[in-house]
Amino acid sequence: MKPLFIFCHGWGFDQQFFEPLIKEYFPTVGCYALDLGYFGNEKIDLPTDQPFIGVGHSLGFIKLVSLKVKFTALIGIQAFINFLGFDPQLQKKRKLALKTMLNCFQRNPIDTLSSFHKRCGLDYTLSKSFNTTKLMQDLALLATTHPLPPIPLLIIGAKNDTIVPPALIYDNFSNFTKYAKVIVHHKGHHCLGLYEGHFIHQQVINFLYGIGQSIHTT
Repeated sequence: MKPLFIFCHGWGFDQQFFEPLIKEYFPTVGCYALDLGYFGNEKIDLPTDQPFIGVGHSLGFIKLVSLKVKFTALIGIQAFINFLGFDPQLQKKRKLALKTMLNCFQRNPIDTLSSFHKRCGLDYTLSKSFNTTKLMQDLALLATTHPLPPIPLLIIGAKNDTIVPPALIYDNFSNFTKYAKVIVHHKGHHCLGLYEGHFIHQQVINFLYGIGQSIHTT
């Protein structure tokens, strides 16, 4: 049975985040995009009972990890299991940054979201309506740590990502060398899935081939 790709966007986005990547590079593969409900209806129920390969961007990665399903493999684009980091110095710096963002979002969610999107390297038009409760809850979720399943993992980062920098990716995944392959691209900001689709596609195909999950995407 062919695996179904389950895509999950990160904080401050919706299921449209992965649409360009899916349409251009995975047109012949079964794909299903979740929506965390920040800007519309939540869509987090999986459609079928079959093998799944998860592809999560940023917070979307831990959302996939937390689902009560068994994945054949997980692909994290600018992903983490501990947003604050395990290293004490890194954690101290990131705790302050997260606390500042939480306070800013409570005072002015629109400006905070706009500033976040700019830091992602993107000029994003905000929806007129958004769910401040869900956004706030998931910001708070960034202070927690999530376990990793013992399955093949591909983690892709970007050197110029200021939200999830390479230092955090190595901090989070260096102890999982038996399962995790980490690759850092030279550009992409915090929107690799949008800006570097060809690179992401290549890495995914190479990774799946390496674990015996060869697929045809075009």
